[in-house]
Amino acid sequence: MLKRDVLQYLEEYCHNFKLRFSTLVSAKTRREADPYRVLSAHVHSQSPLVLPSYKHLESLVAPEKKIRECIALQQDVAEYLGDILLAIFADKWASLPSAILAPAKARLGADKAAKVFV
Repeated sequence: MLKRDVLQYLEEYCHNFKLRFSTLVSAKTRREADPYRVLSAHVHSQSPLVLPSYKHLESLVAPEKKIRECIALQQDVAEYLGDILLAIFADKWASLPSAILAPAKARLGADKAAKVFV
């Protein structure tokens, strides 16, 4: 399914998904509101025909700048996917592990989180 269709489904059938997700997006720490496009470009361009070939093992190690960009992208994607999952399962907010809730509470503030995620 297309991402657009999945999000539309969640908005239609998951109670308060749209409000919860938009609230989390408004407090994002990631650079991109929706890192899906960047991630998709990497995933969908991977095939044996477009992958580079390496002759020497040392060429497999990327420069530090590239490695830091990969780490930042992983953090952005993790926050984005986490926001979607929190918006879906927010009705179970009280039973979610503190390790999952702590970053959302820190971004939103405890008061705002308590109002939206009940």
